[in-house]
Order: sequence, then C-alpha cells, then structure tokens
Amino acid sequence: MHARFISRITASYFCLILLFLFSCQQEGKRKIFGRSHTFSASIIQNQLFFSERAMDYSFPLWFNDSLIRHHAIESVTRNIYSRNTILNETQDSLVEFPAESICYQFNEKGFVNKVSHIYYFDDRKISQFDFFYSKAPNKNGFSSAKIDSMVEFKDNIPLPLSSSRDLEMFALYSQKQTEKDFSVFRNRLTGDYLFAVFNKNIWGALSIDAEFHPTPKDKVLLGTLLKPEKIYRVENKVKESEVIEFEYKKERITKILNYQYPFIEQRSFNYDKQGYCIGFIDSTFSEKIFLTKSVATFENNSLGSPTRIVHEKELEVGKLKTVNYEDIIYKYRK
Repeated sequence: MHARFISRITASYFCLILLFLFSCQQEGKRKIFGRSHTFSASIIQNQLFFSERAMDYSFPLWFNDSLIRHHAIESVTRNIYSRNTILNETQDSLVEFPAESICYQFNEKGFVNKVSHIYYFDDRKISQFDFFYSKAPNKNGFSSAKIDSMVEFKDNIPLPLSSSRDLEMFALYSQKQTEKDFSVFRNRLTGDYLFAVFNKNIWGALSIDAEFHPTPKDKVLLGTLLKPEKIYRVENKVKESEVIEFEYKKERITKILNYQYPFIEQRSFNYDKQGYCIGFIDSTFSEKIFLTKSVATFENNSLGSPTRIVHEKELEVGKLKTVNYEDIIYKYRK
C-alpha cells in the first residue's frame, strides 16, 4: 500500500516536470527574439511610425530592432503618394509618383544608422535631407542625429541648403539632463524643451510645474519615448493644449486621440487574429458630433508587416472619395 502511494506521488511529480518543461518550451518560443516578443510582434512600432512621432528624428525607435536583426533587414523605404480623387468605384487609377520618400537604413544589430527623407513635386526631386546616427539609442531611446547632407534640386542639380528653417519640419533634440524619473531634451532649432517624464508619481500638473517650469512652447511627454501615453503643452501651470493621448491594450497601440479644439481626431487601430495590424480608422469629431472618417487598409507580407497602405476618405457629395496610398519596401541582406 505504502509503495503504491509512493509510486503515485512519483508519477505525479514526473507529470508536473513534463508540464513545466513543455511550458518553458512554449514560453521560449514566445521569447525567441530576445525581448519578450510574441510571434505577432510587429517590425514597425505603430504608435511611433503612424503618428506625429514619425518626425522625431532624435528618437529613432520606429522599428523593432530585434526583428530587424532577426530577419536581416537592411533597409525599409516608405513611399507616400499624392492624393487622387476617384469618381466612381470602377475608376481605380492612382498617382504613379511619390510626393515623399523616407528610406531607413539599419546596421547589422538592427538599429537605424541613416535616414534619407526626400520630397518630390511632379515626379521631380526637390529636396533631400540625410541624417546619420553613429550610436544606437540609449536606454531612454535618444540618439543624436547628425545632418549628413541637406540639399535642394534645381533642374536636377543638387544645391546645398543652409537655412535652419528648412529643418523645422523635423524634431531634432540634444539631451540636456537624464535622471531615473525623467529626461530633458532641447530642440536644436527652436530652443524649446521636451520633458519626458517616466515616473507616474510626478505626472500631476503641479508636480510637472514645480519640477520643470515648462513654457507654453515646451512639450511634456508622459510615459516612455517608445511607449508614450500623453504629449501636451501647458499654460498657466494647469491649462493643457495640443494634447495627444495614446491608449494601449496588451502592449499594442489601440487608439491615438489628438485634441485640437474644437476638434478631436481619433485614430483607431485594427488587428487580425494573429495580432498583426491590418489598418486604422481616422475619425473627426466636434463637440462629440461625428464629422468625417477615413480608412487605411494594410496589405501585409508574410511577416505581418505592411507593404501597401491605401487611405480612403468618403466625401459627402455623391460617391466621391479621395484616395492616397503608401508603399513600404523591405530590402534584405544577402
């Protein structure tokens, strides 16, 4: 009897060990890329790539460096095409030349080391800005962007641009202070500050004012530079303006709210059953009254990353709709 009891206990422990090993194996599969990423982790950081943070060139966090390295991706090029009007459902011709092209290049560790931002007009290149990164982003996501070249084109001849005003569309910062609870950055062109506050205990309006004394031109970011929760400007200590809020669920961005009084612009992200983003819907409200919307639909590759994005916006008159689209091209190392 005693031997039979011992045998049952031994068998139970054996089953528990097998279950534990199986669980570890499954967990290992989920963490194959080294940073607790799942199989549905995206190469693109949607909360940055598809928001105003795409122009924050001092924080090159638009991509998942682990996946870029794992899949040996050498560059990603984003071509943005001009808006075109389609008169009916049968007419599907689109503009064939881009209005804007951004090429992100990566080193073998998966970090961005160069970005080329090119603008076109009528299929002619009119300006190009090249940014170079000599170091990977630090623990807070900052990496100083060196302006490698800045040119405009006249009759296809590149001419250097010298005015800093030509760079105002890009957010370029220098890091002035970094602490456990926050980091302070200064815009290299305007002199305005960005206060990135990581510790939720000092997110209150009075705490922000006491610690940083922000001016109406400065920005406050709550959260992390990779995963912001709120960005805003502040006047008279407590009056917030130009507020942008980010909402997440299970580590994925689900919604971005942009408050521009009296309007609210809402971007809602859609995902498939595997967890890959398949598009988003932009809606505009005024005083809680719905005004208009546009729909972005992704065509994804086998890695769950978009290769084409089609933006459609219905107009109120008849069946007119405006359409513009993007192509995203991935180049792999040989």
